[in-house]
Amino acid sequence: MSFKSSAQTTVQLVDGTNTITLPGGSSLQFNFKGHYFSNMVFLDAAGTSHAIKTARSGVNGVAQPSCGADKVKELWASYQKDIGVCICKPKPKPNGAGDAHLEFDMTIDMPGNSTGKAQNRRVEVKLSK
Repeated sequence: MSFKSSAQTTVQLVDGTNTITLPGGSSLQFNFKGHYFSNMVFLDAAGTSHAIKTARSGVNGVAQPSCGADKVKELWASYQKDIGVCICKPKPKPNGAGDAHLEFDMTIDMPGNSTGKAQNRRVEVKLSK
């Protein structure tokens, strides 16, 4: 599967609900606390929500790890396997101190649009705590 890549975005993580605005009017919402992600939902441009659940590597539709298979923290996918999310293990933030200053790299693979005319998209996001 080929993807049209978007420029990397940096998002400041908060404990609680986080929303990432994605190209094409869609968004990804999830909860974050400590080092844990939960309740992930993809909202498409039409406002339809798609639950994203944890998944195994190698399952069709799951985002391919951008950080290397040995550095993957979590893989997530929609029930239809057309939306995938990969979260890499955290690394210390430059000039940060301890667990309070971490960065997670996230890759989001999603469909182009409902007409099938747009190429599937890959979005790289740096989550900063």
